[in-house]
This record gives sequence, structure tokens and C-alpha cells, in this order.
Amino acid sequence: MKNHSLRVISRLFLIAATSTQLSAVTTEWVYHKTDDGSHPDGNEQQLVWLMNRARANPAAEGAFLSASGDPGIVNGINFFRVNMTTLQSEFNALAAKPPGAFDRRLYEGSKAHSQYLITNDVQDHTGQFDRITSAGFSFTAASVSVYSYSASALQAHGALNIDWGSGTADGVQTGRGHRSAIMSGGTSFWSNVGFAMLPDNDINTGVGPLVFSGASEFLIPPHHSERLTDLSRDHSRSSALICNELRSKTTLVVSGKVQRSFRG
Repeated sequence: MKNHSLRVISRLFLIAATSTQLSAVTTEWVYHKTDDGSHPDGNEQQLVWLMNRARANPAAEGAFLSASGDPGIVNGINFFRVNMTTLQSEFNALAAKPPGAFDRRLYEGSKAHSQYLITNDVQDHTGQFDRITSAGFSFTAASVSVYSYSASALQAHGALNIDWGSGTADGVQTGRGHRSAIMSGGTSFWSNVGFAMLPDNDINTGVGPLVFSGASEFLIPPHHSERLTDLSRDHSRSSALICNELRSKTTLVVSGKVQRSFRG
């Protein structure tokens, strides 16, 4: 009789514990998509997926960039004469990092900046940090990138993570700022990201066909499992603001529009 009672109590305890665990995960972190559920769209999801895959296995990412076969990536590698041996060595040396999470506030700031780039037919960072804070995101550290002349999400990812550019012996930008934002390099963990790719097929503008703006930010604590409450807290903005600047001269013709591989 005593053993039977213990079994009943044990079963009740297990049921109660299971019920508590289930109720703890029913709250949704609402910042992972826009209110209407339309973003991240296909291109933006691909950018987040490519970023997180790269962070999980940097050495494999280096090999992927070398053999992707994407015309835009191949064009950039050849134009800037990227030293692929050096590139692979650098990726081999990177440590794996945790994934980043899409944040709709950063997306809204990036979307507003991409729209600014299209309206003014430019590629620059003017007002980019202000657009992030205006969208309701206060950060500890931030890194922003722009690419006004992208052909696809894959090509944009390759250009940014290779970080090609002129003026160096290895065909890669000094500092590797874009790559650091993607791979979560340096001392900060870029935990929250907002990527926006807006189409522009107006033949009277130089930007397009896809105009990319991205923001990678750091919040404390950098654990996605704790973000249900922590992400909504107001963290003070620091001076750790990084504008990733790149310029180039190579051109591609994509969908009837000249696509220049200028990036910033």
C-alpha cells in the first residue's frame, strides 16, 4: 500500500512538473516578425539563415564562398582578385558563434534606411543609426552595413562576408567590418539583426535591383532564451557605432539594369 501511494505521488509530481514546463514556453517573443507577418520575407530570411549557418561553422563558410558558383560572387572575387587561400585561412581561424535573431525593430530602421537610399539614389550611412533608435531599439553596441546594388540575397551575403574591396594586396577590406558583423566577430556578440532588402527596378536610378540595409546590435544578456523580457528593456546606447564602408567599381547587368558592386 505504501509503495502504491509513492507511485501515485510520483506520477502526480511528474504531471505537475510537465505542466509547468509547457506553460513556460507558451509566451511568444513578438519581435521575430513584423505585425503583419510579412517580414522577414524570403530574401531577408535567406540572409538570416546564411548568417547563422556561417556562424555555426566558419571553416565551411569559407569553402562555400569559394565554390558557390553565384555569378555575382564570382564576379566580385575575380574583379578584386581576392586571395582565396588567405580567405579560407581567415575563416578557419574564426570561432563558432551563437546565432543571431531577427528583430522587427531593427528591420523597421533598416527598411527606412533602404527607402532613403532609393529615394536619394545613393549608398551611404546618413541617419542610419538615428533610424534604428527611431524604430524603438536602444542598443549597447551597433554595426551597420549598406549595399545599394545587390542582385540577390546570396550575392549580398557573399559580398559582405568575403568583404572584398580595392586597395589591398589580398582583395579584402582592411578590418573586415562586414564580415565581423555577420560572423559576430570582435568583443561584442551581435545578437539581434535587422535586414531589409527593398526592390528598385526604376531605370532612372542607379541603385537596385535590390537595396540592402542591415543592422547588427548587441544587448545584454546575449541569450535568446532570456529575451522574452530582456529584449524589451531599455539599454543605454554607447559610442560603439560601426559604419562598414566599402567601395568598388565592378559592374554587372542584372534584369536589364546595371548592377554596380558598390557597398558600404
